[in-house]
Amino acid sequence: MVINIIKIKKEVKKFRRAINKCDKSKMPIVFKYFPHGSCEDTTLILGEYLNQKKLGNYKCISGETEYGLTHAWLEIEDYVIDITSDQFINRPEVFISKNTRWYRKFIHKKEVYKIINYDKKTRRQLFMVLNYIKKIIRKF
Repeated sequence: MVINIIKIKKEVKKFRRAINKCDKSKMPIVFKYFPHGSCEDTTLILGEYLNQKKLGNYKCISGETEYGLTHAWLEIEDYVIDITSDQFINRPEVFISKNTRWYRKFIHKKEVYKIINYDKKTRRQLFMVLNYIKKIIRKF
C-alpha cells in the first residue's frame, strides 16, 4: 500500500488541534496534563482515527530508555508519527518524519495492541475519547 503522507500530515495536525481544544474535564484523567503522560492512549486513539480514515495500517510503538523514560508513537512504513513529543524538551508538537534518530534512544521497544484488543471498559473509554475528538474536528 502506498501511503499519502500529505493527507496523513493534514489529518494528524487536525487531530492534535482538536485535542488541544478539548475540554479536558470531559476526558479520562490521563489527558488532564496532555501531552504529559498521555502518549500511549493518544497514540492508540490517533492510530484508530487514521485507520478509520483508510490512511494506512499503523503500529503503535511503546519504548523505554535505559534510564526508564517511556514514550509511545505511531509507525507506518519508514515514518514516525508523534503528537505528544512536545512533552519533552525541544521537541515539536507534531512530529512526522523518516528521521527516527531521536527515537533510537528507546532501546526496549514493543508494539502495543490496537484498541480492539483491550478489555471492554478500556475500549469503550478510548472510543468515547475518539468520538469526542472527531466531534471537535467536524467543527473545523
